[in-house]
Amino acid sequence: MQHLNLAYVMDPIHSINIKKDSTFALMETAQKRGHQNYYLLPEGLIFRDQQVWGQMQAIQVTRAEVFYQLEAPQWQPLKAMDAVFMRKDPPFDMDYIFNTYLLELAAQETRVLNNPASLRSVNEKLFALHFPDLIPLTLVSSDREVIRQFVSEQQKAVLKPIDAKGGEGVFILKDNDSNLNALLDLMTRDGQRKMVVQQYIPAATEGDKRVLMIDGEVCGWFRRVPAQGEHRANLNAGGQAVACELTERDREICGRVGPLLKAAGLTFVGLDIIGDYLIEVNVTSPTGIQEALKLTGVNAAERLIELLEQA
Repeated sequence: MQHLNLAYVMDPIHSINIKKDSTFALMETAQKRGHQNYYLLPEGLIFRDQQVWGQMQAIQVTRAEVFYQLEAPQWQPLKAMDAVFMRKDPPFDMDYIFNTYLLELAAQETRVLNNPASLRSVNEKLFALHFPDLIPLTLVSSDREVIRQFVSEQQKAVLKPIDAKGGEGVFILKDNDSNLNALLDLMTRDGQRKMVVQQYIPAATEGDKRVLMIDGEVCGWFRRVPAQGEHRANLNAGGQAVACELTERDREICGRVGPLLKAAGLTFVGLDIIGDYLIEVNVTSPTGIQEALKLTGVNAAERLIELLEQA
């Protein structure tokens, strides 16, 4: 088996939770298979001498209180890596976009996961709009009157910021709520900021399904159940991961979306499904590898590293 050098552009290593973090799972798996991991921060990406470089540190990981060991930082061209994982968590801001431009240049000489150009073009909240028959009735607007009319027609709806993560800024809107107007003023910044507003799905009380996709194929899944008194099922909002089965509708959704993900170079993706509907397509730094392994026995990290070994 070929020895691989793998780089991970990510948030500060000390901030991760090794019991849940998917980047840690990837590092751990690659290390067990004899590959060398390198850690670098987004600000460590630069263009110099007509190529993209990274200030990298070789890293060893272990499941202990002190869970990582770093070597001294070294500047290396990204083309010296066999693959580079872009695992920086949102916010998806201009610095993130600037880094995708650098990674797109690097991708001419090494593999970058996920495809940097697709990271820019595939918005996690809006990409699902390409599949209108798979999603709930959806409105995207900054017009407060249009949103109020939508809520009035639906009686109950879900409002989400387009650029947030982890359930941040997600509200349930009710037609008779006296706070509705004030909330819309705040969230749309007085009509200047577009929001996603969707028909409320009663099945949301049971949580949502996270389906991991590797190279356009299903690779692990579980249900996220909201905490008591909470409408958000996100794990970092207190949601709990539990085992579940995929329905025919779930597999139909994955079968429809998968080929487009693969064609776009979105190698590792997390789909969120509520009831019979696709809700989000998570492409920036999908999570759930460790939960899926515990609940289904499917090791998405191993499959992803194997994919690189076969390249």
